[in-house]
Amino acid sequence: SLTNQSDFSWTLDNLIYYDQNFGKNSLGVTLLQSATGYHYEESSMAAEGIPLNSAKWNALNKENISLLDDWGSNLIEKQLLSYMFRINYDYDSKYLLTVSGRWDGASQLADGNKWAFFPSAALGWRIDQENFLQEVNWINQLKLRFGVGMTGNSAIDPYQTKGAIVPMYYPFGNSLVPGYGASEPIAGGDASSITMANPNLTWEKTTQYNIGIDYSVLNGRISGVVDFYTSRTTDLLMEMTIPSLNGYTKTYANVGKTSNIGVDITLNTVNIKSHDFEWNTSINAAWQKDQIDELANGKEDDINNTWFIGEALGVIYDYESDGLWHEEDDVEMAKFNANGHKFEAGMVKPVDQDGNYIIDSNDRIILGNKNPKWVLGWSNTFNYKGLELGIEL
Repeated sequence: SLTNQSDFSWTLDNLIYYDQNFGKNSLGVTLLQSATGYHYEESSMAAEGIPLNSAKWNALNKENISLLDDWGSNLIEKQLLSYMFRINYDYDSKYLLTVSGRWDGASQLADGNKWAFFPSAALGWRIDQENFLQEVNWINQLKLRFGVGMTGNSAIDPYQTKGAIVPMYYPFGNSLVPGYGASEPIAGGDASSITMANPNLTWEKTTQYNIGIDYSVLNGRISGVVDFYTSRTTDLLMEMTIPSLNGYTKTYANVGKTSNIGVDITLNTVNIKSHDFEWNTSINAAWQKDQIDELANGKEDDINNTWFIGEALGVIYDYESDGLWHEEDDVEMAKFNANGHKFEAGMVKPVDQDGNYIIDSNDRIILGNKNPKWVLGWSNTFNYKGLELGIEL
C-alpha cells in the first residue's frame, strides 16, 4: 500500500506603524493586513499479489497487478483574511485610550456570512502618576483599566455549509446503477456520521466588558492584578442533534445566546531576596459563572442536547442515585416492578422524582456540571546562585 499526506499552513502579516509625540500627548497608529491559509491533501492506494515483496509500494502499476484493492483521496482547504487598525493615545503618561477594530473573513462560513467586524476600546488611568500620590513612596504602580470589545469564533470544519457528496445506487430497469448525491445519509449506511449542511452558518460573537486594576507596592515585593468581567455570546457555533424526520440526526448551527461573569485574581510576592537566594510566589484564582440565555427555539430547553435555559453548558443530566436496593426494600421494590421494572437487591436504586413508581425521562435532573467554577493555582520559584527550582500546585 502507498499513502501520501501533505499538511501545509502559512501566515502573511503586513504591518504599518505610526508614532508621534506632541507636548504631553502621544499618538500611535497600527495598521495590519493578515492572511492565513491551510492546505491538507491525502491520497492512497493498495493492492495484493505483487510479484516481488521487496518492491512493496513501488510496484503498483498495471504491468504487475490487474486491479487495485483500495484507493482514496482527500483535500481540505481553509483561509482567513483580516484587516485591523489600532489607535493608542496617551496624555501625560496618566490617561490612556486604545481604540481598535478588525474585519475578518473566514472561508469555512456560508456565502454572505463570511465577513464580520469586531470593534474594541479601552481606557486606562495611571493613578500612581497623579500628584496626590507622589509622596506615597510604598506604591510603585497603581493602574485602573476599563475595556469593552467584541471577538469572533469561526472554529468549525470546512464545508459544513455545503454538505457531503456521497455515492449511492439507483434502480434502473432490472439493475442498480451508481450515482452521487449531496449529503444523503442513507447512502453511507450510517446516518450518525453525516452532518446536514447548513448554508446559513455565520460568526459566533462575544461582547465582553472588563474592569481591572494593576498594582505593585513595597518596591515590587507585592504585585498583582484583579479583573472582573462580564460577557455575552450570540450565535453560538455548535453541533446539535435534530429530529431524524429527514434522515439526518445532527447539524452545525448558530443556536443561541450565553452570558457569564467572572473574576481573575493574581498575587505575586517576593518572599525572600538576598545576594545568593530568592524565593518568589505566585497565586492565581479564577471564578466564573456562565449560563444559557436563549437557544434555537427561544427560551425553551433543548433536553436532547442537555442545554437548559439558565444553566451552564456542560451540565450532567441524568438519574439521581439513592444507593443500592437492599433485601429489606422488597415492598417498595415490588411497586416499581409491578410497573414493568426488574429491580433486584444489589442494583442501583434511582430516585423517583415524581413519585409515580415509574422510572422514565421525567425523573432525570441536573446533577452537576463538568466544568469547575473555581480554579486555583499556586507556584513557588526558588533561585540559589543560578540554580532554579519550581514547584506548582
